[in-house]
Amino acid sequence: MGFFLKLPWISVCCMAIFSLLLSGCKKESEQNSTKSAIKFFTELGSFDVIGSETFSNGEIVFVGKSGDAAAILVINDKGEKVWSHVLSGSGKNYYSSVIQLSDGSYMTFGGSTSDDMGATGFDYDLMVVKYSPGGKFHSYNCIPTPSSAGFFAATLLQDGGVMAVGAFNAGNQQSLIARLDQNMNLQSFQYYYIGDWHSMALQVEEVQQGVCAIVGYRSLSGINTETKKYVTYFGYVDATDCALLGLTDYSDHHRESKLVNVLPNQIFLSTTSDGFCWATTEEELNYKVGIHWMRIDQNGQVLSQKRIYGLRNATVCGLKKLKDGNYLLTGATSAEDFRSVLSGYRSSQIVLIKLDADGNEQWRSYLGDNSQIQMALSAFESVETIAIGGMEEQNATGYHHPIFFQVNSKGELIKNAN
Repeated sequence: MGFFLKLPWISVCCMAIFSLLLSGCKKESEQNSTKSAIKFFTELGSFDVIGSETFSNGEIVFVGKSGDAAAILVINDKGEKVWSHVLSGSGKNYYSSVIQLSDGSYMTFGGSTSDDMGATGFDYDLMVVKYSPGGKFHSYNCIPTPSSAGFFAATLLQDGGVMAVGAFNAGNQQSLIARLDQNMNLQSFQYYYIGDWHSMALQVEEVQQGVCAIVGYRSLSGINTETKKYVTYFGYVDATDCALLGLTDYSDHHRESKLVNVLPNQIFLSTTSDGFCWATTEEELNYKVGIHWMRIDQNGQVLSQKRIYGLRNATVCGLKKLKDGNYLLTGATSAEDFRSVLSGYRSSQIVLIKLDADGNEQWRSYLGDNSQIQMALSAFESVETIAIGGMEEQNATGYHHPIFFQVNSKGELIKNAN
């Protein structure tokens, strides 16, 4: 054997083979290490996570649906389960958003077709559910509407009320704005035609007592045209009667699609000391998707905006302001084209991007092996780590479940999440 290794070409071949084997083992070791650092929550069965939020007490809350039932899962920033609940009815229920009240209880927002819960049963009506501190189911309120409606986001007001926004489908999709009390009673309700075909209000935050900022999408072209163009709108609403106080369009912050019935992705709004910022997925007609970052002042003037490329089919799932004044985008990116994402099997890996206040990239971290669907949804920053809540679909089976992992200040995966 020693004689043969003295021959240069045999030696090179052996070293190449050894290098390939070592590389393969290293790659498999890295993938196994990544999987071992991610914690999975499967006890609720297939759990389609529609929304995820983190709160000041360190809890990460997942809301969505399990089968035809609305589902909620609460974990702490160590990845330990705190409590969960599933709400079933005669029809279909789901949660899409959650807020925490001052007493530590949670209020969830979504929709229901369950007539035994007060829905009309024909299409989705608005549904609000309250959980006492510790996870005990408290009560629910189903709010019938003339046509399909749903909440997308909500915020707790300084006066103790709650503002919720979403969409209402009455022929054309319209932006919906509602005020409720903490007992889930509807106090005021408005919907607005913003756009010539449809619009939806996606985020809401109170900017001063009695005034809320809303961000959403509206269409620029009619339903029968081949190409739809959506632009971001920003506005103010009265927090008492839900009256629209002003509206600004950002026509260069858009999403286009040739595919009918493709709705825009979520926008994530964050309030800063000098204004507001958000990031959203931006789709171009060639189906390559980037991320658009924008920050504006209190008067709607653009302070900074950036387009972040180098990502294929990026999806923005969350925006978190960090203690150092920078921002963390959480989401996913995929190697597959947009058509395959819509038609069936797809894969994605987690992406985390840290930006400064002007949208300049500080670092970017990819986690996972792009062999199945994984995405980061929300983040909670503790003293030394950032806890991330996300979702995974196993092997294109349609079986979803929440996931948890931790990263350090550089976006590197911490190996002891389990």
